[in-house]
Amino acid sequence: MTYNLLSNRLALKNPHLYKQCTKSDIKWENRSQVLMQELRSQMLDIYCLQEIDREHYVMFFQPTFREWGYSGVFKKRNGNKPDGCAIFFRNKTVKAVKLLGVNFDENAFTKKENIGIVGIFDIKHQERTRRICLATSHIIFHPTYGMTKIAQLRMLLDSAREMIEKQNADIPLVLCGDFNALPYSTVIRYLTDESIDVSALPEWRLSGQQQAHSSTTFTPPYENKLTAFHRAFPDNGHGFSPISNTITPTPPTNTNAGPAAPSGSTTTASTTTTTSSAETAITMEIQSSALVWSASSLRSLIRKSKNEWNESAEPTTNTNAATTTTTIASSAPNANTTNSNFANTHIVFNIDGSSTTTTSTTHTSRPRGLICQPFSLRSAYPFSASEETAQRLGLNRAPKGGPWTTFHSGGQLVCDYIFHGQLRVPVTPDLTSSSSSHPDSMSNTAAAAVAVPQKLQVDGILELPCVDLLKMRVQSLPSPDFGSDHLSLVARFRFV
Repeated sequence: MTYNLLSNRLALKNPHLYKQCTKSDIKWENRSQVLMQELRSQMLDIYCLQEIDREHYVMFFQPTFREWGYSGVFKKRNGNKPDGCAIFFRNKTVKAVKLLGVNFDENAFTKKENIGIVGIFDIKHQERTRRICLATSHIIFHPTYGMTKIAQLRMLLDSAREMIEKQNADIPLVLCGDFNALPYSTVIRYLTDESIDVSALPEWRLSGQQQAHSSTTFTPPYENKLTAFHRAFPDNGHGFSPISNTITPTPPTNTNAGPAAPSGSTTTASTTTTTSSAETAITMEIQSSALVWSASSLRSLIRKSKNEWNESAEPTTNTNAATTTTTIASSAPNANTTNSNFANTHIVFNIDGSSTTTTSTTHTSRPRGLICQPFSLRSAYPFSASEETAQRLGLNRAPKGGPWTTFHSGGQLVCDYIFHGQLRVPVTPDLTSSSSSHPDSMSNTAAAAVAVPQKLQVDGILELPCVDLLKMRVQSLPSPDFGSDHLSLVARFRFV
């Protein structure tokens, strides 16, 4: 599950977003009970939660999940921000192998308070233990900071890539969270396409949150801080860059890191930041307990067959190292070369959503706007509109009446996602060298067992109750039935 729980402090700080809600719907004492009822009804292997206030994690979420049989890790946003992200995983089925806190403010390009969490997890699956990488984050909200959003996602994915490569095995990635971008915006296409041209639109339109005015005229290409982006993320054409700006969790040494672990539990991971807040992550090892599963009254798991999910169209990974290397080498120049012959395209968006395009040839010395990232990813939820719909509505425009994951006075939008996929260039297990040279790597026996890449296939998703809420004439979230202004997304995977 990925779920933005709506920070209590942020809700109180932005009352204009919840004018349609009653005071009881916003009150934390009421929302917390509704939230926990929904979380408990699912009993999943892994929960990825955003906008958890630090005091609520320590005093409320952590003790409750501990009673349910889960361990947890929390990382607060940097600076004076009250909230952060957390991952809870079920002790009976999941073991955390390695956890990493990612501080976006340590990169000159992404100098913001947002953070991410990346981890390697072992999951019991059909009497076997399988390994996955999981990454989650709450990307910066500011609608006009499109390149910053892309850079934060790139930093998160670079961290995930490094962790996977150290495993000496090609393991799948699950990427989820609140990414504050519309489904077919440039920001989200950065995750799903092999490469994107960020110079086609101005930065303030890359996330899709800011819609074009009817008379706005655009003249691409746009520099969009591309020079600074390439300096921060050196690219060889397939989204690879060195890692130098993440912090690996280490045992806590600061006595001000927060409340002591309860009796019977041990703190196993912590990180520190350059801010005044020392505590950013805690993992608790706890005993599991039995719970009775109960279903939500408004939502149910939608199970899809392979054909319905169109899994056959999923990009395949070439396991032939020589062929893959050749492909990369031939595509590499496209990412960083300078093209002096750009066509100036004037795009005028009309009131009805249609657009008119004219082209004239000019010369420019601006860098080519193609950028990419190292993973081949696809969404567990079928959010993306067809190309025909996107052209009819205009670039980055959300279709009216479509599904949404957040709803308040600011509108109904899709901004929460669950992606899954593999590295484009798979890790080839080195079975000749000793695994001791890589402390985080799998043993030779384990690496040999996954020499053939293991992929994740979506086996089901939790439906979005948008239609039901419309029939119930719900004007905004939170409501008596939903404790946040976001909806939770749940995906069930199986290894193939």
